[in-house]
Amino acid sequence: MGIKQFSNPGSGYVNKFLRSLNFDSTGAGAAPPGAPPGASGISATGGQISEYTAPTGEVYKTHQFVTSGSLVISSVTGDGKVDYLIIGGGGAGASECSGGGGAGGYRTNLPEGPGGPSPTAETQLTLAAATYPMIIGAGGRGAGNAPTDGSGTYGTAGGQTTFTNALPGSTPIVSEGGGGSVGYRGPQYPGPGSGSGMPGGSGGGGGYPDDGGGTATTAGEGNKGAGTTTAKPNQGYDGGAGVSAGGAGGGGAGAVGGSPTGPTDGGDGGNGKASTITGTSITRAGGGGGSPYSGPMTTGGTGGGGIGAGHPTSPTWPTILKGAGGDGRISTGSGGGGGWDNSNSDRTGGNGGSGFIAVRYKIASATASARATGGQIYFSPTHTLHAFNASDTFATTPTWSPTATCEIVVIGGGGGGGSDTGPGASGGGGGAGGYRTFSTTVAGPTVTVVVGNGGGGGTNRGISRPGGYSEFGPTMRSEGGGAGGTHTSGGDNIDGQAGGSGGGGAGYPSGTGNEPGIADRVAGTPGSPVPSQGNAGGGTPGGSQYAGAGGGGAGGAGESTAGPNYNTGGDGGTGTALPSTFQQPGYPIGSPTWFVAGGGGGGGGYAPGSPPNLGGEGGSGVGGDGGHRPATPGFTRVTVSGVDGVIMTGSGGGGGSVAPGPLPAPQTGTYTDASGEYAWGGNGGSGIVLIAYPT
Repeated sequence: MGIKQFSNPGSGYVNKFLRSLNFDSTGAGAAPPGAPPGASGISATGGQISEYTAPTGEVYKTHQFVTSGSLVISSVTGDGKVDYLIIGGGGAGASECSGGGGAGGYRTNLPEGPGGPSPTAETQLTLAAATYPMIIGAGGRGAGNAPTDGSGTYGTAGGQTTFTNALPGSTPIVSEGGGGSVGYRGPQYPGPGSGSGMPGGSGGGGGYPDDGGGTATTAGEGNKGAGTTTAKPNQGYDGGAGVSAGGAGGGGAGAVGGSPTGPTDGGDGGNGKASTITGTSITRAGGGGGSPYSGPMTTGGTGGGGIGAGHPTSPTWPTILKGAGGDGRISTGSGGGGGWDNSNSDRTGGNGGSGFIAVRYKIASATASARATGGQIYFSPTHTLHAFNASDTFATTPTWSPTATCEIVVIGGGGGGGSDTGPGASGGGGGAGGYRTFSTTVAGPTVTVVVGNGGGGGTNRGISRPGGYSEFGPTMRSEGGGAGGTHTSGGDNIDGQAGGSGGGGAGYPSGTGNEPGIADRVAGTPGSPVPSQGNAGGGTPGGSQYAGAGGGGAGGAGESTAGPNYNTGGDGGTGTALPSTFQQPGYPIGSPTWFVAGGGGGGGGYAPGSPPNLGGEGGSGVGGDGGHRPATPGFTRVTVSGVDGVIMTGSGGGGGSVAPGPLPAPQTGTYTDASGEYAWGGNGGSGIVLIAYPT
């Protein structure tokens, strides 16, 4: 089984050992010695490094951090000035007509200024040679209702994102996590504050009031430490107030969350804010939409806020979410949407999107000139490479050659790992997103690029979710990975889902939930075949406290569980290496192995007389490991929960292990989560779209 990995719910299951991507690019950001006036003269590594020329003629180098790392400046020969954008993790939604999660705090020195009602630009930084740690806040985890009495519970807040200024006398720049939200009969019920949105960088929306209408629920305040009343620098807006029988929208970086406009409606999420720090205008940090009681679903705020799910009879009810709130977009700090009535355990709130840091500085001249725009641009000795880690547009310039052969890789988002909320059996690993390659010409002038989110792992009384599809134009598409099988306390035991690659089966003994998900299908819909792009998940025979099976990967099927004790989770299916054109030193996708699309490992079972009850390994070092239950007491949800698939690889999340019973509730300030939770599944890794053409 090799070295196992551990995870931390407060940091989005950050892998502490081998699983993080090596984003320290070897491309130095250096201007020549004696940099000309106006150039920073900085030579640095760290993050995803790209260059662009602004419309006004300045040439910039940008370092983007989508996971924690360090900006390492080796020398400065110019003025050392840098611009920055720092976004906290988005807050999560909950169920029972919940409000939407608030966006993570948004801070920048660029002219648009920080989020919130007084957007005065912050101060530009002047840096010297040193190492500057960058900590990326995780998105909050969406919640269902409490398994004891059906009351609403809080979706957790997002995590802080921090730019640590290593120079003497300096202070870190911190963007707070977005506030979570809650639905009907929140944890304070029937006391004061029940149903209130949680404070944060931007506040969570208020949920369905206790009395079923008439009394408004308080909006979560922005510009606060998550879950506290501690004032913070300007960075976001308040959520909306819940009224009548619907949840309000979470606050965004650019606007207050919307309050319901009718007696059974929900409120839309507050809009995000646009920045050109990476070369094109991209909007981030939108609030999540609130869940209506019986009206149509609500929209998340611009920039990636998750939808608020409405009543199942609503004509706009999205079948694939089954009444669950939409997730906030990864690496934007956007809030998750509110989920509908959770008498059915499908209907949890959406997860918040993870945070983001970008640092840019002027350089003397670009390394090379790209013939198109969009995504992050890199240069090999022979090719120009565009990497899309979020939905965008590929646009050709006048120097584009429509006859040039382009290599294109499209990977869907990985499926979330299943959970154990019984207790009784472990969750299956999530399937990898579909993996497809193309060699073709591109006519231009614009091509729409869609990048799929990773599916959310199973949480309290909530099933895991499939990944989202990715596509380059309308014909080059890869499906999301199937979610891992889940055992829920609500009695909804779900088999491994179909997808680009299928999710692994859960170990539940009832005969449902054990089957593997098939591959080459639209995610979650086994009757919708698509071109070949993955492999099936593994299965389990089903039995009390049995392990879960591995999710399928691009290079192989997920492993089924094996006897005699069935207490070791199945390994995730192997991934595949990117084509050689993309295997460039320092190129960040899949580094240092360039492997992508691995399946998630199944959660470990529990056989007291036959330890060690291990979880399955994620495929090819990029799928999430399954959780495991140590033989010694004193463990937490960290060890029994599955590990996230690596972002930007489309890998599946690990399945949660058999838990011994309810585990201690996480708490943000004075806002507690449900006390009856067990093991969570790992989130699936987000997808990626790559294109390469001769320079």
